[in-house]
Amino acid sequence: MTATLPQYVDQHGRTIHLGKELGRGGQGAVYEVGGQQGLVAKIYLKRPDSATAHKLAALAHASSPELLAVSAWPQSVLKDASGQVHGFAMPLVSDNEYQELHNLYRKMSRQKLFPQADWRFLVHVARNIARAFVVLHSRNHLMGDVSSRNVMVSQNGTVRFIDTDSFQVTVQGQTYPCPVGTAEFTPPELQGKSFGTLVRTVEHDLFGLALLVFHLLFDGRHPYAGVHDNGSMPSPAEAITADKFAYSVRHQHGVKPPPFTLTLQGLHERVRDLFERAFSPSHQGRPTAAEWEHTMAELFSHLTTCQKNSVHKHDKRLPCPWCALLPSNAQAATAKTGIPAGAKRIDVDGELNRIWNFLRTIPVPPPPPAVTVQGSVTPLPLPPLPPLPAAPPEPAMPPLPAGPPLPTLPPLDLSPATPMKEPVPPVRPLAYPPVATERYSVSAVAWGVACWVLALGSLRSGAFLMFIVFVVAGWYNFNKNSSSQRAARRARRQKAFEVLHQKALQNYVNDQRKYEVEIVKYQDYLQNREQNEALRISLMKLERQSLLADLNRQREEKIAESKKQHAEQYAAMLSKHREKIARDKEQQKEAYRLLLIPALREHQQAADKLRQQISQGYGRQQGSSVLSGYKAAVKKLEQQRLEIRDLAAQEQEELDSVIEKHRQPMLDRYLDQYVLNPGDIPGIGPMIIDNMNQRGVFTAKDIDANVRYIKGVGPKKQLELLAWRDTLEQFFQFDPSKVPPRELDAVRQAMDQRRMVKLRQLENAVAQLKTDLQAWQSTEAAISRDLLALKTQLAQREKTIELIRQWQ
Repeated sequence: MTATLPQYVDQHGRTIHLGKELGRGGQGAVYEVGGQQGLVAKIYLKRPDSATAHKLAALAHASSPELLAVSAWPQSVLKDASGQVHGFAMPLVSDNEYQELHNLYRKMSRQKLFPQADWRFLVHVARNIARAFVVLHSRNHLMGDVSSRNVMVSQNGTVRFIDTDSFQVTVQGQTYPCPVGTAEFTPPELQGKSFGTLVRTVEHDLFGLALLVFHLLFDGRHPYAGVHDNGSMPSPAEAITADKFAYSVRHQHGVKPPPFTLTLQGLHERVRDLFERAFSPSHQGRPTAAEWEHTMAELFSHLTTCQKNSVHKHDKRLPCPWCALLPSNAQAATAKTGIPAGAKRIDVDGELNRIWNFLRTIPVPPPPPAVTVQGSVTPLPLPPLPPLPAAPPEPAMPPLPAGPPLPTLPPLDLSPATPMKEPVPPVRPLAYPPVATERYSVSAVAWGVACWVLALGSLRSGAFLMFIVFVVAGWYNFNKNSSSQRAARRARRQKAFEVLHQKALQNYVNDQRKYEVEIVKYQDYLQNREQNEALRISLMKLERQSLLADLNRQREEKIAESKKQHAEQYAAMLSKHREKIARDKEQQKEAYRLLLIPALREHQQAADKLRQQISQGYGRQQGSSVLSGYKAAVKKLEQQRLEIRDLAAQEQEELDSVIEKHRQPMLDRYLDQYVLNPGDIPGIGPMIIDNMNQRGVFTAKDIDANVRYIKGVGPKKQLELLAWRDTLEQFFQFDPSKVPPRELDAVRQAMDQRRMVKLRQLENAVAQLKTDLQAWQSTEAAISRDLLALKTQLAQREKTIELIRQWQ
């Protein structure tokens, strides 16, 4: 049954629910925090004392977004229900995303965990570390125990500090020291001192920062691990205490860098100056984190890829220092390694230069000449054109129809015109007589009597409404014969007669006026009757002439229309004749077009085949050209030259193998001096050391990849153990001159024999190249002639296809 994890309360009163355990160390365990992604809780295995609790509270009080961005800084202390501190909450730095810094700068682990990292990436990480120290130091805090195990780095170069609860912090005027330290990162002035209550200064942190940057730029090398003139092999702590900075140019103290390693001369003077100041015997004026950040940014901006070796990245202001580490010949390798030299060796570079100079005397052949068809090309013959049918005879002009006869007019009518009638005067209307008085209306009296009789009947029957209606109706009829009603009707008739009389008088006045006008006209007619008759006859003659002219014009128009219709009829006949000829020609063209379709297909297929043959010919020309043969031969010669030069590396490997036979026993004796003790390596306590002792691991000599299978070690502590051994190995010195010369000379003689054979093969191949060029020239000329013949045939086919398409 799974045990229930305890709950804690942060400093804001919020309940913290612990989730899955992520890791466990000597001090405590780290858990997920339920419901808060990216936040973890570190719970101490043993309840912290009051001093530690006060320091954790100060760390949480000093928390800021800037510190949280560069470190797993405590955000809040975690207490139980009684108020006792048990740990703190901090940002998650996942092992799946981040690795300890030494896994990056050591070659073996870098190839496995950071396979894409190059020197540019290492400079980028160095800048990020310096920037994180700037954030830390600007708030008056120190890492204290500066170590590569306290710095985590991701695949994109992001840096995070961990184990921040051990940092030295100053909060509200009170300083909480860092109680631990790592000997190989501790400055000379603090070596051998107890760290429990020691208050460090920023100068001490800056020494550790410079060591981290040095490790990154120098492939994990320790700045105090070098070759001592007196043959001594001090431990890292002893070398640091004695200020034996092995790479110093300013201070000569009997130590020089190991062979085949980068030196300060390979770095720009600004970077060189920072390292000299950081590891100076004066222990003062060490470069600040801001100086390191600025200088690393400047170095990163000047990085470039080596032109000789794309793997090398270096400062473009200087020659590539990595190329300088590679020996150019056997003599150079002997000088760099310190291996005793043997008898006089073959001057490989001299021989290669001599052979290569002879190769340069052979002129580089030009590319194959362009094959083009000169002049115009005659197309191939086409099939004959089908015969055209005989053209029909041209139609004759039809006869023109006769025109209409000349127009004639009837004889002129000279009878006199109808005389004008004399107007009749209007008659004046007479007045209407007065209207007589109207007589009594018998019918009205009869209707009145009837209505009243009906009213009496209605009264007797009880129909009072009808009684009233008949009484009113009777009264109305009797009232019609009253004197007033009759006088009113007589006045209305008299007024109507008078209105009619006025209208008749007005009409008489109007007729009288018309009569007066007509009588004037009649009198004028009587006076001018003879003149008007003569004028009438003249007008009739003029109208007769105009009519005759119109008839003649109409006759001419009819004749013109007849001629036009005649011409159109003949034009239609000619058009039909020409259309017949055009149809015959179109039919001939269509028949010829159909006849040319198989010929077009045949020419196109032949042209496609010729193009394929030409493409193949060009392929043969390029593959068999003098230039391609020359390039292939030179490439092969360069490969042979490279193989000869690689013999130096092979010789060095065999020499190293011989030296390793003598070096390994001495290294084992050196490493056997360093016994595993609790505290030498972070996280390796007495219990783990007991487990390792039971498995036969007592000293640094016994540490290998199999220690991971020992109980309590695992993959992470295995890397830390191997890193400790690697650091000790850097301080081990071996004098190659102690190796028996006869063993080294045997390797050299065997390699010189192989060099002579390969140099002779290379020289013979260069001589053979000159002979081969003549044979390649003949082959190239024959291919060019074949190509010209094929291109000429293709041009003829294409010209023929162009002619056929004109018929389509």
